[in-house]
Amino acid sequence: MKIVQLIGTRDKSDFALYLAHALTAVKKRVLVLDTTTNEIYRHGYTRLTQDKYIYELQQIDILCGVKDWADVEAKLLQVDEKPDDYDCIILDTDNIQSILADWPKPASTLYLSDSERMNIIRDVPLLHRFLDNRFFEEYNLTELRQVHFESSYKLPSDYVLLLMNNRIEFSEESVIIDFDDLAPLLKGKMQHDQVIPYRRLSKEYKELLNGITCELFEDLDLRYVGKAAKTKNSWFSLRSKKEKEEIIGNL
Repeated sequence: MKIVQLIGTRDKSDFALYLAHALTAVKKRVLVLDTTTNEIYRHGYTRLTQDKYIYELQQIDILCGVKDWADVEAKLLQVDEKPDDYDCIILDTDNIQSILADWPKPASTLYLSDSERMNIIRDVPLLHRFLDNRFFEEYNLTELRQVHFESSYKLPSDYVLLLMNNRIEFSEESVIIDFDDLAPLLKGKMQHDQVIPYRRLSKEYKELLNGITCELFEDLDLRYVGKAAKTKNSWFSLRSKKEKEEIIGNL
């Protein structure tokens, strides 16, 4: 079981689900943990009632309303599951309480950021607490990998570092994803149509997701991951059974 920890107050739900899609495309079972303050996944991507916590979206399990690891185990037990049943668990944290909660050691930690001033200002105390958290010291982390999503307004590359008083260093594996005006449309489609539009992401975005997948599972080939992710849930496979039969009949 590999754990990927996503930190930052930016809405990271679309990134988490795109990454989960790349993983499920290569036959990995994935669980996304929603520890966000506003339960973004519950209200944005699932059709759960308030008394339910787990939801499946295109072979991705989403566990909502999670507080800590003990809470994860208890909620999974209610549906006869356990954390070890999953190859990868993606943990979305956007608040200090979640940063300080008791979680197992992550295989990868990513700080997702953008140019929204509100997110930047809120990220500063979050990153400070992350640096002070025992995980950062216990696992000998000296650098943080950043994935920054550009907007039409570009900030100086060292802006966050200056706000952090240069207390943190971003690793060489950090990347900047160019602004894509399709992003809101794709996110809306995922939320309302329950379809993950992976194929319409930019080339650099898909390369990042495929690369992370291969880093987590070193036995995978990058070309295989990319091909599998693109062909999974294609236009044809998302059609209803009746529509498929009609299409085949007309071939």
